[in-house]
Amino acid sequence: MTAPHLGPGHTVAGRYTIRALLGFTGEVATYQATSSQGQDVVLKLFDPAIGQRADVMSQLEQTRAQVAAMPPELVVPVFDFGYDAGTSAPFSVCEKLQVPSLAKLVETGPLSVDVVGAILGGIAQVLDAAQAQQLSHLALKPSNIFVGPAPYYTARITDFGASVVRRTSPTHEAYALSAPWWAPEQLQPAAVLGRATDVFTSALIAFYALTGRSYWKSCQSSPPDLPAWQIEVMGQRLPVSHRASELGGSVPAVIDGVFARAFSVNQPDRPTSVAEIATALASVGAYGQQASDDQPPPTQGFPSVEYPPVAQVQAPQSDMAAGGSQPVQSAQPVQSAQPVPAEQQAYGAASVGGYAAQGTSPQSQPAGPVAAAAQAPPASITPGLPPIFQTEKKKSTSMLPVIIGVVAAVVIGGAGVAFLFVRSPGETESVASAGSANPEASASGLAAGGSPSSDPKAPGSGEGDTGGGGPGTEVEKVEVTIKCVPVCDEILIDNEKVEKPGEKLELLPGKHTVKASKAGYITRSETIDVEVGKPFKKDYPLIRIQQGPPRPKPCSQFIRPCK
Repeated sequence: MTAPHLGPGHTVAGRYTIRALLGFTGEVATYQATSSQGQDVVLKLFDPAIGQRADVMSQLEQTRAQVAAMPPELVVPVFDFGYDAGTSAPFSVCEKLQVPSLAKLVETGPLSVDVVGAILGGIAQVLDAAQAQQLSHLALKPSNIFVGPAPYYTARITDFGASVVRRTSPTHEAYALSAPWWAPEQLQPAAVLGRATDVFTSALIAFYALTGRSYWKSCQSSPPDLPAWQIEVMGQRLPVSHRASELGGSVPAVIDGVFARAFSVNQPDRPTSVAEIATALASVGAYGQQASDDQPPPTQGFPSVEYPPVAQVQAPQSDMAAGGSQPVQSAQPVQSAQPVPAEQQAYGAASVGGYAAQGTSPQSQPAGPVAAAAQAPPASITPGLPPIFQTEKKKSTSMLPVIIGVVAAVVIGGAGVAFLFVRSPGETESVASAGSANPEASASGLAAGGSPSSDPKAPGSGEGDTGGGGPGTEVEKVEVTIKCVPVCDEILIDNEKVEKPGEKLELLPGKHTVKASKAGYITRSETIDVEVGKPFKKDYPLIRIQQGPPRPKPCSQFIRPCK
């Protein structure tokens, strides 16, 4: 079974009148509707088979409660739900937003780095608030992220229950629309999904907003080449600046590092929050570090974005909870990716079971011809998987080093024996007594002049020696200074609070996690690398959380009476 197809004028649950179809994914049909009070709403009808699963309905109800507990300016809560008697299908109803989705906004052209940084900062706020409710989205895409007007570009996210429905009732349509935004672990049925999954998808969405194109070469046409995508998502990554250049776009190379971490196959290697990617983008925009003079201009103020009438929609879009429909643009396929070994093809093809090789629904993002670069690609970034094949180094078969070593040992040993015999008895006795009195000094070697060192801090004594790497040596700490602009309320290093933020402290060489926070600003979190003998100093510019103007709350008989 699939979600019911209803025409304009059909009534659901006796109080919602269908106006137009906004999207269809097989298991969910999304409609624009009008309530009995005349309010424009977005109504979702689910596959009736879902309504017969008590466990799934309970999970959807739990998700609705978690979303309702989040700030309403960040999400779009469901204010009515139930069963339609005419179709036996479960349904849900939420507010219809008057601002465009990110997918609709990018149709006007790629967005500038500072605008994408602001939007991603809003996405980080939503996802962090969801994590406070023990909730992950797991189905993010440009069509369920809605963006407010300049200068705030506030973000609101819908479809928090989409992943629950998709796992329960998978369809080819939903797979073709959602797969280009999946993280690698979503190909593995037994993988644990959570915050790291949303970080990966948010990085894909940020690249799409900066270039107007998917990061994956296999997803440049509509529908995407799903078998090629399965191989590509588990393979190596090009830096985003190079991939953007291949696709005819421009992305500053300074953000390659944070995107490389976000695109890692290994979940622990990714940033702990989308805020880290947002801060990197905002910093580039704030300090004017542009990659080239061809950087796209900032988005225009609303309401310049025009919504096409529903009749212009060529095909339904993926489970959009709110906003206008999106026309599908024609696309031309790009050149196929470089040949992939048969072993990797088999691995990718076996990753997802139960789906057809080709999707049947259009891609929700705008697609078009891709100006691929003709030059050889730069060195790729391995996302964390070990190489399949490794060439074993040829072992040396020459006996010359062995012969030289034996001869040297014989000569040195003979000289040592002769030295003992020619020394006087008194001298031999003093050497023996010195060795028994200080075995550590004897073992570590004699000081210059032939007598053992009596200084425990002297080099070679095994205590306080920072130049060696043997047992018992102490590693010299490095001077570190961490500051925030403006001054942080709290700085955590390896989850330990810094008593006096901004002042010098000492850390052991190696990698350390730094988290800087201040009320009203986006929290910074990243890993630093402290090197031996190199004082480390870093200033973190904090980005203020922009609050949009107050939004009038919707009214209906289900939330508050209309005046």
